[in-house]
Amino acid sequence: MAPIRRGRVSGLDDEAGVVRSHPRVRRAANSAAFVRWTIVALSAASLAACARSPDVTARPDAGTAGNQAALTQQAPSQPAPQASPPPQATAAPPEAPKPRRPHYVPRGVASFYTAPQPTANGEVFDTTAMTAAHRSLPFGTRLRVTRLDNGQSVTVRINDRGPYIDGRIVDLSYAAAAKLGMVETGLADVRLSVVHWPKPRPHKPPAQQAAPADAKPLPRPAPTRLSLLRMLGAGTQVNR
Repeated sequence: MAPIRRGRVSGLDDEAGVVRSHPRVRRAANSAAFVRWTIVALSAASLAACARSPDVTARPDAGTAGNQAALTQQAPSQPAPQASPPPQATAAPPEAPKPRRPHYVPRGVASFYTAPQPTANGEVFDTTAMTAAHRSLPFGTRLRVTRLDNGQSVTVRINDRGPYIDGRIVDLSYAAAAKLGMVETGLADVRLSVVHWPKPRPHKPPAQQAAPADAKPLPRPAPTRLSLLRMLGAGTQVNR
C-alpha cells in the first residue's frame, strides 16, 4: 500500500477549511444544529411533563352524559316506597247483635179465661194447661206470675194474645188461676218476671207449591161469536 503523502492531506484539510469557512455553509450548519437542539429540548420537556403529571381519569363522553341527563329529566318522579306497618293481632270477629226483648209491664192486674177457641199461635186452648195470654211477649216465653196479697206464684207459657181490657196485663188459663187462688175473685194484683226467653226463629220465605205430576192442562174454551168475528177481522154487522 502506498504511503499517504502528508502534503496531500494538508492540502485536503485546507480545502475543507475553506469550505467550512464559507458563509452559506456556516449558516446551514448552524440551522441544522439549532433544529437538532430544539428537538432534543422538546423531547426532554415532554418526558419531564409526563413524569410529573398525575393519572388522568377518563372523562365520560359529553354526548352520553347529555343523554343520561335528558333521560333523568323525562323519567317521572316516583314516591319512595314506604315500609309496611307491622302486623297487628287479628281482631276477634264482632259479636252478633242480641235481639231486642220487648218491654212489658212488671206489675198490674191479672185475669183468667176459659173460652174454648184456638190460641194465637195455632194451638188448641186447654184450660188445664199452665198457659197465659200476653200482648207483646213472644210465644214460648216462660213467665212467673206472683200474686201480691198472698205470695203464691205460678210459671206459665205464653201461647196467646190478650187481655184486651185496659188495666190488665196478663190473662191466665183456668188451671193457673186456680193455683193462685183467684178463681172466685176473677182478678188479682200480680207481679210478672220472665224466666226464659225463647230463641228467635229465622225467617223462612213460604215454599212454592209445585204442580202435581198428573195435573192436566185446562181445556181451551170454545170460540164465541165475538171471538170468531175478531179472528175474521170483520167489521161486519151481526144479524141477531
